[in-house]
Amino acid sequence: MPQGHQFLVLGGAGNVGQWAVHELARRFPESTVRASYRTHGISKPPDHWKALRNVEPVEVDLDDPKSIDRAMKGTDRVFFVPQNTPKQLEHDRNILRAIRSSDTVEFYVRQSAYRAICVPGSACNFLAMHAEAEAALADSGVKHAGVRPNCGFANIFFLVLPSLPYGGVRWPWPPDLRLAHVDPRDVGAIAALLLATRDIDQRNGTQVRVMGPAQDTARGIVDLVASKCRVEASYTQIPYEEFKQSLIQGANMSEWMADGAAEVLRAMEDACTTGELYVDDTGADGVMPFESSVGRPKHSFRDFVDFFSIPAAYERMRQHSNENPNY
Repeated sequence: MPQGHQFLVLGGAGNVGQWAVHELARRFPESTVRASYRTHGISKPPDHWKALRNVEPVEVDLDDPKSIDRAMKGTDRVFFVPQNTPKQLEHDRNILRAIRSSDTVEFYVRQSAYRAICVPGSACNFLAMHAEAEAALADSGVKHAGVRPNCGFANIFFLVLPSLPYGGVRWPWPPDLRLAHVDPRDVGAIAALLLATRDIDQRNGTQVRVMGPAQDTARGIVDLVASKCRVEASYTQIPYEEFKQSLIQGANMSEWMADGAAEVLRAMEDACTTGELYVDDTGADGVMPFESSVGRPKHSFRDFVDFFSIPAAYERMRQHSNENPNY
């Protein structure tokens, strides 16, 4: 494996980024991992970084090209996890400009979305921006690779948890829809190994799928989270437009984000129904078989629920619902 890299992870404290940081620091103790923790509004570094002596937390403002330049100074490998915001493409352009101006960056890995739902002209606003950013990167001359996970466990979990204090979940998916989704720790592990590749030329232009197993039905996911929180939860299937309005009116989500969320769920249903999001555990497009690359099996959704403090998160959500009955 390579020696003495200067890694930079932008979006380093998010669901995937924090685990890419953890994996890089653990596997390559001779390297420095510079990790942004305010990039997506997160106010402090994750606690599990404290035991990693080669992690260097930095504040980065993706709206400010000078802030990106400062963070990137001296680094040779960059991993970016975009946040789904109307500024997503602007952030991509700022980072790509900084990389092209850098004298030291030799390889760039960007997280995108699985190709079945990340297509030019996608009805989903932020997935369409992923596609546009990928196209710009392919034309840039920058040596790069992409990580394309299917839907993350955390995304599904945070669709369940806010509804539990109100007695049930109202989703547009059929309750027996079998979902393919993936643990953020697994995505971070593959991203870290891809970023630290010995052979940049071989990996250049690679788009690596990171797929979770299709083990869980929509209803089964709700039942599992509810059981961990020691509550009962009903499951009601509703039309997509009604789901979108519930996000806007019930969760104070912007219309832009609610539009995107509804289209992602619609695209996931289509892709799961056709089997497009289902793959076996050989992993990433045959390029990086997961278990032999990472050294462990992929996590299940039950692993995710057991690892993270679900009851504590539910209690915070319940208190919030008591204090904000119209939320």
